[in-house]
Amino acid sequence: MKKKGFTLIEILAVVAVMGILSTIVGVSVVKIKKKANIKEAKEMEKQITNLGEEILAHEKISVGKSSKFIQAYNDEENKYYINIEDLKNSNYLDSDIKNPAGGTNCTAYLVIEDKEFKGLIDCPNLYATGQTDNTYTTLNIDSTSMSRLFWNSNKWDY
Repeated sequence: MKKKGFTLIEILAVVAVMGILSTIVGVSVVKIKKKANIKEAKEMEKQITNLGEEILAHEKISVGKSSKFIQAYNDEENKYYINIEDLKNSNYLDSDIKNPAGGTNCTAYLVIEDKEFKGLIDCPNLYATGQTDNTYTTLNIDSTSMSRLFWNSNKWDY
C-alpha cells in the first residue's frame, strides 16, 4: 500500500530552502533601501545648494546691494555658513529636513564661498556630505574658519 503525502525530511528540506531564500532576499531589500535613502539625502544636499541661488535672486530684487547676503556672496576673502534654523526663520525653508532613514532630523548648512554655494547635510546613521561609501561618518563643520550669516529681524546679518 502506497502512502500519500510528504515525509518529514522532505518538508524540512523545503522549509530550509525557503528560509535561505528569504534571508537572501531580505538582505538585498535592506541594501536597496539604504542606497535609495542615501540617494534621497544627496538630492536634498543639491536642493540646499540650489536654494542659495534662489535666495541670491530674491535678495537682489527685494533688498539690493545693501543685503548682507549679497555682501557675503561677493566677499571673496571669507567663507560664510547659514544653518537650517535661519533658513527656516527666513522662510526660505518650510520645515526641518527629515532623515530618509527615519529617526532624528538631518542637520544642514548652506555655505557661501568664492561666489559659490554648497549644501552640507548630515543625516545621522545614513549619510553626511563628503561620504564616499556606505559607511556613515559624522559631518564636521569647522565654524571657527567661517562667519555665520543669520536671519535677524527680517534681514540677513553677520
